[in-house]
Amino acid sequence: MMTTTPNSKVLILGIDGMDPGLTRRFLLEQKLPNIQRYLDQGAARTDLAMLGGVPTITPPMWTTLSTGATPATHGI
Repeated sequence: MMTTTPNSKVLILGIDGMDPGLTRRFLLEQKLPNIQRYLDQGAARTDLAMLGGVPTITPPMWTTLSTGATPATHGI
């Protein structure tokens, strides 16, 4: 587990439209070794389940990811 400091940097890797079912299949077939490394380091839910808001379209969801606010709050 990594330790964070006040000067720690965070990288958020977002792949818009990445299907979790297809991703699971490719991971099992060992076709996504770099994504597997991110998962092994605890960078995502292990079941790849998506926790989303409504509507599930790109602009509101990226805004929700970056702000932590729901579409009803941020208005996008």
